[in-house]
Amino acid sequence: MLLYLRPAFLLLTALAFSGCQNASLDSYVDPSYSAKEIHKVVVLPMTNASITPGQAQELARAFAQGMQRTNPGLEVMGAGEAIDKINAANMADEWATFLRNYNTSGIPNTNTVKRVGKALGVDAIVQGSILNVSQKDSNGYDYPMTRVTVRYGAINAKTGVLLWEISSEGTIQPYSYTAAPIIDAIRLAHAKILESIPR
Repeated sequence: MLLYLRPAFLLLTALAFSGCQNASLDSYVDPSYSAKEIHKVVVLPMTNASITPGQAQELARAFAQGMQRTNPGLEVMGAGEAIDKINAANMADEWATFLRNYNTSGIPNTNTVKRVGKALGVDAIVQGSILNVSQKDSNGYDYPMTRVTVRYGAINAKTGVLLWEISSEGTIQPYSYTAAPIIDAIRLAHAKILESIPR
């Protein structure tokens, strides 16, 4: 009898820790976009208080690798090199202001994009953002929930035109009393986005 109960117990334990996970996807591609015209891009790390600088670098590397897998001939500048060049051009504050405004309005400041693009020597700038972070533990009646929206946008560094944008909402509801870590929901949404990078 105990031999039959043990597999059932292990299955219930696994379910308790896994719970329900899903990620939605929304995307936009400019009709004029052609990957053949983009030869060099930079993927800048996300800036958000919900993740550490190390986690932001990890996500940026994963996205850069995803872009190279999707578009093998593409040259991707490393985030570290890009940050050094932005600092050398004294544009760190201008880029930080750009990100705040862009995340609020969704409209890129084309003048800033062109200046940063010229300083980096790239055809497009890819920037990720973490939006709408929501996390709550169980109240005894409802399951805990962690929900995060991740967005990536590619902007033409010479014209300031938004080439494409992909966003995904990652939701985790574990069968426990404690909400899942925010980074787990971010990684869930991030993985969904990696499957849909434009060619």
